[in-house]
Amino acid sequence: MISSKRLEKRNLQDIYDQLLRQLKDTKALVRANAVEKLAKIDHPSVVSRLVDALSDSNPLVRWSAALVLGEREEKEAVGPLISKLSDHFSEVRMYAAEALGILLQDEEKCPPALIKNLKDPDELVRIEVAESIGAIGDQKALPALWKVIHDRSPLVRSYVAAAIGRLGSRADITRLEREMRNEKNDTVKIGYYQALYILGKHEILPAILKLLESRDYRVRCATARTLCSDFIVDRSNVQVILDTLQKAFKRETSVAIAPKSSIQSSIREIKQRFPGK
Repeated sequence: MISSKRLEKRNLQDIYDQLLRQLKDTKALVRANAVEKLAKIDHPSVVSRLVDALSDSNPLVRWSAALVLGEREEKEAVGPLISKLSDHFSEVRMYAAEALGILLQDEEKCPPALIKNLKDPDELVRIEVAESIGAIGDQKALPALWKVIHDRSPLVRSYVAAAIGRLGSRADITRLEREMRNEKNDTVKIGYYQALYILGKHEILPAILKLLESRDYRVRCATARTLCSDFIVDRSNVQVILDTLQKAFKRETSVAIAPKSSIQSSIREIKQRFPGK
């Protein structure tokens, strides 16, 4: 009689072997799907197989591997992921940067190759790099962030400003305020407000709340998403943020789904974090 534990182990091995065969399939989509499924099973050799997939001939498979390695928080993938920061395909570089931001979060030691990609030709890669640098928390990356504060992309400038807030000190406040005064784009201002708030300028909360009334629905979306993270320092300001979001939700008349969805998602997240609010 085979025990249920042995049967479960054998079934797991069968699934694993089947996925390994799919990783050798001639179709890239089959290999990419195999990578995603492989990441969900508990097998001692899964990580090494996922790392191998980072070198697949097809970019879809490579970025799928980078994505799941970050989600699984596999530290041994750090070196291979760093090598993917110079991949020819922007999606691979982007997901490699995202994964490194997760794997190295709060370690305060940023790979030079990641900092170098602040000047990547692709906007989405630069955004992900800035966010990951901020998450890692290496203050040595601060000068590199200041060098790209005038990036041609508003979204990149916003993420760079927010990252400066995470790495900087109160000594950076004056410069941030000066740069923000010269900034005309509300999307970028969200990043500046975020940075200043992180650095202790809590009196700017009404200004960020005001952006929920922006004519640009994208600004309203980004503001709502931001409010449920760095702007909540303790229970003292939760109610005013929650009240403003609820008013914004009732006021929202855009035909686009995104604004209401973003506001509702933030309200839900705040209530989950602070039961009874």
